[in-house]
Amino acid sequence: MDKDSYRGGFGRVEKIRIDGVDYARKTFDPQDHIRQNPDVNLDKLRLRFVREVGVQSQLPSDFFIEISDYDLDGDNPWYDMPWAEKNYEEKIVEDSKLDIIDYDALFDIINSLEELHKLEYVHRDLKPKNILLHNGRWKLADFGLVLVPSSESTQFTSYNSGWGTALYMAPEQMVSFRNVTNRADIYSFGCILHDIAEGLGQRAPFQRLTCSGALSTIIEKCTDVDAERRFKNISLVRESLNKVIIPVVAKIDHDGQVKTFVENFGDMRFTTIEEFEEFNRELEKLADDEDIYNLLTSVDRDSIQAMSELDKFEFEFFALFYCEWVRNTSFGFGTCDTIASILELICDLTNVNVQSSSLIAMSIMGDGHNRWYVMKKLMRLCSNSMNDNLAQRVAVDIVAEGVKSSFISCANSINRSISSYHPLIYNILKD
Repeated sequence: MDKDSYRGGFGRVEKIRIDGVDYARKTFDPQDHIRQNPDVNLDKLRLRFVREVGVQSQLPSDFFIEISDYDLDGDNPWYDMPWAEKNYEEKIVEDSKLDIIDYDALFDIINSLEELHKLEYVHRDLKPKNILLHNGRWKLADFGLVLVPSSESTQFTSYNSGWGTALYMAPEQMVSFRNVTNRADIYSFGCILHDIAEGLGQRAPFQRLTCSGALSTIIEKCTDVDAERRFKNISLVRESLNKVIIPVVAKIDHDGQVKTFVENFGDMRFTTIEEFEEFNRELEKLADDEDIYNLLTSVDRDSIQAMSELDKFEFEFFALFYCEWVRNTSFGFGTCDTIASILELICDLTNVNVQSSSLIAMSIMGDGHNRWYVMKKLMRLCSNSMNDNLAQRVAVDIVAEGVKSSFISCANSINRSISSYHPLIYNILKD
C-alpha cells in the first residue's frame, strides 16, 4: 500500500520496520469514534480492540492477516501484522482501468469468508479496505467488529455511530447490530461486487443493488434487504460466480446430438428416477465429448443433494462418473474450489467406494492445479478424524491407482507433513 499510515477500526496504523522487514503497527486510538459519539464508553472500545487481537491472532494465516506481535497491557495497546502489498479498494481501481474482473481474487475473499463463517464468526465490517493482499493471496483483516459466537455486543445506535461502514453494511445492522448472521457479510460482499461492476461507492446505502451485465443476478441476491432471501451461505455465492465465468450451456451448439441432450437434461433437475437413469445412460454414451465434460461444471451442491435423494444407485453411478471427469479435466482456480466443495458433499452422501474416488479425484486436482484451497480441504478430510474403514480403502486405492505422489505433493505444497494424514494413509505414503 502506498500510504505509510492510515486510520482503521479503533486505531491508527503506521508502517514500521523490524530487522529489515516492514510491518503494520495498529495502535489503539479511537479518536474518530469519540468525535462521532462523545458518549461512547472508552473502556468498551478498548475491550473490543483486545478482542480483535484475540480473534485475529487465532485465525489461520492462509485466509487472514496474521498478528506477529502485540502489547495489550500498556497505556496505548498495539499489535503488529505484515505490511500488505495493497488493499482491495486499490485493486478495484486498477482493474477498472483495465476493464477486467479478477475472479481469482474474488474466490480468495470467498474462501476467507467461508472459513470465518465455518467458525461461526461474522465480520460485520467487510469492505475493500479491510481486504489485504499478502503473499499473493487476498486475506481479511480488521476484526474490531467481529461477532463472536454467543458473545455480548453493542447495539447499533445511530447512522453515524461508526459501528460498521454504511455503504457496505446490511440493513439489519441498523436494527440490531448484535443479532446479525453470516448473511450480513454476504450483503457486504454483494456491495463489493457492485463496486466492481458500477464503480466505487456508486449507490445509496441499505438498498437492494443491481447492475448491468453478468453479475446482476448475484448482486441482487446478495443484497436483498430481506436477509432470509439472500444466499444462505457464501459457498453458494462461489457456485454462482463460477457459472458466470463458465456459461456452459451457451457453448454447446455445434452438435445436434449434444444440443438435444443439453436441452433435455441441462439443468440436471430430475423429477423421476427414470429421467435420472436416462440422463446417466446418455451421459455415458457421450462421455468423450468435450462439451459434455464442460456441462458438468454447472453441477452445484443443490443438484447433488437432489440427485442423492432421488435414487441412491443412480446417484452413485453419476458420482463415480463425476469423479472420473474431475481427474481428467483442467479448471480455473475458482472452479477448482467449487468442485472441491462438491466432492466433499459427495463424500458426505455416499458409500466408501464413491467416497474414496472423491478423495482420490480431489488429490489429483489439488496437485495438478497447485490449488492450496483444495489441498487443505483434502488434508482435513483425510485427517486423524477420518473413519478408519474409509482411510483403509483410500490407502488401498492410493497404491492401486498410483497416486502417492499427489497426496504427498498436496501436503508438501501447503507446508504440512504427511503425518497429518490418517495413520493408515500415512503408513502408505511414508514407504
